[in-house]
Formats: sequence, C-alpha cells, structure tokens
Amino acid sequence: METPRDGAGLVKEAVQCATRLKRARLVQLNTELQFLIREATAAGDAQTRRQLQQRLLEIHRQLHTIDSATHLQG
Repeated sequence: METPRDGAGLVKEAVQCATRLKRARLVQLNTELQFLIREATAAGDAQTRRQLQQRLLEIHRQLHTIDSATHLQG
C-alpha cells in the first residue's frame, strides 16, 4: 500500500522528473550534434564544426553536472 506523500516528497519527485527530462533532452542533443559535426567535417566547414563542438562540450558539461548531482542524491 502506498503511503501519502507530503509536500516535500512531491517537490522531490517533481525535481527528479524534471531532471530526467532535461537529461533525456541533452542526450538527444548530443546525438544530433555529433551527426551535424560529422556533416560539417565532411563538407569541409571548419567554422561550423568548431561552433558545434563548442555546443557539444557545453552539453557534456551539463550532463556531467546532472549525473554528479543525481549520484549525490542517491
């Protein structure tokens, strides 16, 4: 039998859900950017490739932050 949740429990669940959604979106962006980087590389577009690589690096940082925080929360 499930016990009723208090306000703090509901907030924690909402935050965990939002974090999972954010992480899923970042993973999707990671995949898309890797594809675009390959396309820019094949086209010889070094400037676009560099810009995409910078965005990819930022996504990796965000994923690392989320994963670290999730690990600490247990």
